[in-house]
Amino acid sequence: MSAKYWMVWGSRTSDVGRVRPTYAGHSAGTAPVGRGYTPDGDLGPSPSPSQTPRQNPRDEPVSSPFARIRQGPIQALQPERLRVIASAKPGQRSMHTVNRVQAGRSAVLALVPFAVVTLALAQDVGDGFDPGANRTVEALALQPDGKVLLGGEFTELGGMERHHVGRVQSDGSLDLGFNPRANGRVSALSLQPDGSVVLGGSFTQVGGVARQRIARVHPDGSLDAAFNPGANNAVNAVKLQVDGKVLLGGRFSQVDGQPRMNIARLHPDGTVDSGFNPGASSDVMSLVVQADGKVLVGGLFSQVAGQPRQGIARLLPDGSLDADFAPATNGAIVALAVQADGKILLGGTFNAVEGQQRRGIARLHPDGSLDLDFAPSFINTGTFALVSVSALVVQPDGKVLVGGSFAEVDGETRLNTARLLPDGSLDTVFDAGMTDAAVVALARQGDGKILVGGRFSLLGGQRRLCVGRLQPDGGVEFDPGPIFADRFEEQPRCASGFGASDRRLKTGVVPLYKTPAGIQLYSFRYLGGQTTFTGPMAQDLLADPRHAHAVHRGSDGYYRVDYEALGLPVDASGSP
Repeated sequence: MSAKYWMVWGSRTSDVGRVRPTYAGHSAGTAPVGRGYTPDGDLGPSPSPSQTPRQNPRDEPVSSPFARIRQGPIQALQPERLRVIASAKPGQRSMHTVNRVQAGRSAVLALVPFAVVTLALAQDVGDGFDPGANRTVEALALQPDGKVLLGGEFTELGGMERHHVGRVQSDGSLDLGFNPRANGRVSALSLQPDGSVVLGGSFTQVGGVARQRIARVHPDGSLDAAFNPGANNAVNAVKLQVDGKVLLGGRFSQVDGQPRMNIARLHPDGTVDSGFNPGASSDVMSLVVQADGKVLVGGLFSQVAGQPRQGIARLLPDGSLDADFAPATNGAIVALAVQADGKILLGGTFNAVEGQQRRGIARLHPDGSLDLDFAPSFINTGTFALVSVSALVVQPDGKVLVGGSFAEVDGETRLNTARLLPDGSLDTVFDAGMTDAAVVALARQGDGKILVGGRFSLLGGQRRLCVGRLQPDGGVEFDPGPIFADRFEEQPRCASGFGASDRRLKTGVVPLYKTPAGIQLYSFRYLGGQTTFTGPMAQDLLADPRHAHAVHRGSDGYYRVDYEALGLPVDASGSP
């Protein structure tokens, strides 16, 4: 049986490698599976009939710097982005980092007797970038000073009243001086060069003053009294042009008293651009301005400017329809993004583009023809099993961040957040882990960190209410802070409770057994985060860099170990 790719320990510089061996095995059930080391750093003999996986039979050039053991129901585990670095010389202090263990997972470390170990949680879950919104965050915008604008359905942010729009500092704390107070949903935000913010949504007041679904606030959050166009129904999208004009998309039929069917353009002062009036037959959900000034329009419509256009259209800078651009989808286009090469990414609720199967995401050539080489497989689960892609961000390296409602990408579990390589294949290095509900908005900071908004209460397995921030590799962000230190004696012992309650991390330690070499194995269980172990080690625990030792995970999701190849006893039924 061939295993799927899974993550294994990286090299001595902590690079992550992958192996893909093929071998027969046995379902390990709830037995621990792993390996131990002898004092000289070699792979030790099996201390009990439960584990030491065989070496990678293909002998991939990936190192294994430290003991790796899994405790708990093996079939419940997934390939983990877990990494331990051990590089100290014998007798020196060394630091071992377990990076981003997913919720409910376990890691087991081999500790020599009397090793001093300090557990430092990279950050309590409650102390990181965690503004906390009480309802959906639908729109995100980054300011040059690192502050983050948020819009949505929420009425609280950071534990304080913030009606549908707010701003947080770069560390996630609430900006107390910014409070525009909209009385209804804010679905779109667009930041102007002067720091003013254009809001679109379903509100009818901002700051207690009448504003019909479109408004502008000053950098301090106060209402711009001179800007008051007004739309007679919801505004779903707001996009700023380089000349200062403002594009609007939504479900309206009038803007500033002028007939405008679902799409309009304003002058910088808020008056309607009388020369721009293409009209769409139904909702406009997304707008993007290309470098050449042409405007991409996505939504639920079947006509634009009186011509057939299924969900996607392109306008010339004057608002007339681009007759040469006419791709067709069979569903709504909710998100649009343009790559540096001019190719166009589509996200939405469709399952076909130009007659070819594409679930929720597709890419077009600049002329509108379908890019046949870009075909990632997105799958959702549940009652309706509809894939929905609501957010797309193109990184400077050409990789594509994707947010929405989905469960798998290219056969690998990815819950509502994923990253694709430039060719459309899944970026297996990026795994944000458990996100329990739809992602609606994404934004990428200059340092590569990723802001996420949506309906979730978990992001990357951590408690994050509707908004959070990921590291560039998909990990939930943490900062250092010690939480526990203890000395591990030679005799088995158990420690627990060195976490905190409520929203903080809870962890525990239980002894497993001692190897024949005298190494005591302990199981450390995490609900998430990053933990650092620092202390003097009795020997160098670096393993042979020519080998990787891993547990087989079959296509059925079970982890398997070839007991016979390892010389471990099995009974007549094949149980360990």
